[in-house]
Amino acid sequence: MSDTELKSRVLAASPFVAGVFRRQPEWAEAAWSSGEFARRLTPVAERLTAALAGAADEAALMRALRRFRNRELARIAVRDIGGFSALDETLGDLSALADAAIDAAMAFVATGLQARHGQPREADGKPATPFVLGMGKLGGRELNFSSDIDLIFGYTANGETDGERGISNEEYFAKLARDT
Repeated sequence: MSDTELKSRVLAASPFVAGVFRRQPEWAEAAWSSGEFARRLTPVAERLTAALAGAADEAALMRALRRFRNRELARIAVRDIGGFSALDETLGDLSALADAAIDAAMAFVATGLQARHGQPREADGKPATPFVLGMGKLGGRELNFSSDIDLIFGYTANGETDGERGISNEEYFAKLARDT
């Protein structure tokens, strides 16, 4: 199948992809001409970190995250529709995108919380850390294009943050989960 035939097939099959291509034509054209859709790329977490590197505030982070998410979903869809990836690869790529977005959002929120309240600490002074469990399809690495995600947020130990405006770890991690 030629690139022109594949483009027509993709645009007919996915109004979402057509919209992304319309809103981001430079990226779409570069992706087609570089062969990006026909090959696997570096891990999504690395590419997302690079895409968010210049985000100075929440609004900028959210714009960059949406832009990256839309491109990545379009890339995964083109690979799926074009037969460049097997179903398990598509589902794994969608799950990896969700994981990377959750991690990036949580890291951004944690930076702000730590600036206000300090690092959460266990009773012995070691850092207390958060964890996120993906339930259902995300946990099974079977996320599809229309899946929602269910998450369980937790943390390693009770204690307090070590900042001037310290709070309990329970309060800190509740804010982290809510704002992520």
